[in-house]
Amino acid sequence: MRKYKELAHEHCAMWAYTKGIPFNAFDDEEFDLFCECVGHHGPGYKRPSQYPFRVPLLSKAYKKIDEEMDKAKELWDEYGCCILTDGWTDRKHSSVMNLCVHFNAGTHFLKSIEDSANAHTGEYIFN
Repeated sequence: MRKYKELAHEHCAMWAYTKGIPFNAFDDEEFDLFCECVGHHGPGYKRPSQYPFRVPLLSKAYKKIDEEMDKAKELWDEYGCCILTDGWTDRKHSSVMNLCVHFNAGTHFLKSIEDSANAHTGEYIFN
């Protein structure tokens, strides 16, 4: 068993190195859940092709996040929240503003807006 664990670590590391996966991704709870599910599956697990990631799995994840956001909105009404913005300029000099909401259960990304036509003044961001 130890041999397979070491091999799994080596293959996972090489995949991360060659694909530029950030090291902090391995501290993520979703990665832990993935590893646990693969372990329960046992030998013979085959990774999904690109298609499930692009269509059905993405749709399922979107729906799950949307449902979580609906639950979060109830907490916003009850406990309050803060809107956070982060403005930056990309390599093409497009002005981008990310909007997040912070509340007692954490911080959720809301949306990203490309708006190079307007100055990101305090009044503009507030509106």
